Amino acid sequence: MCYKRTPICCIRVRTVDISDLREVYDIEIKSFGKDAYPFELLLYYYIISREYFIVLECINRIVGYAIGVLEHINGKRGHVISIAIHPLYRRMGLGRILMSELEKRLYSSGAKYIYLEVKETNNVAINLYKSLGYVIMKRIRKYYGCEDGFLMVKQIGKEHLS
Repeated sequence: MCYKRTPICCIRVRTVDISDLREVYDIEIKSFGKDAYPFELLLYYYIISREYFIVLECINRIVGYAIGVLEHINGKRGHVISIAIHPLYRRMGLGRILMSELEKRLYSSGAKYIYLEVKETNNVAINLYKSLGYVIMKRIRKYYGCEDGFLMVKQIGKEHLS
């Protein structure tokens, strides 16, 4: 089923399958280089959080993914672990589509808010998250090795979903 039609293809968002992990890892490497998660960590999230590990397809090719986790600490909260779009498919609104789907899944499982970490220098991602209703709560010193990160949070409810 077509989730959204773009000028280049029909977009479909679905839960990840084990056979998708190599393509996801390729996007991870292209997106984060030396800071990419190892393949084994992607496999770990596939095992523990498959319902919140989603891929975005364009003409039967995976062009993006998002990983979330539902945590049971002081109620239920969602944590966006990672999101990436293949470099050739960026600036098309695909990250927004992935975030929206991930938020809906976490909300339907009872999450009251969602949080994420982002490099303080990643202005493209920060602007996307702000446009989706996330706010910077605090700076996290040296979160990314030598670089600081921001903790961003969004309260969710039906009225807050994109």
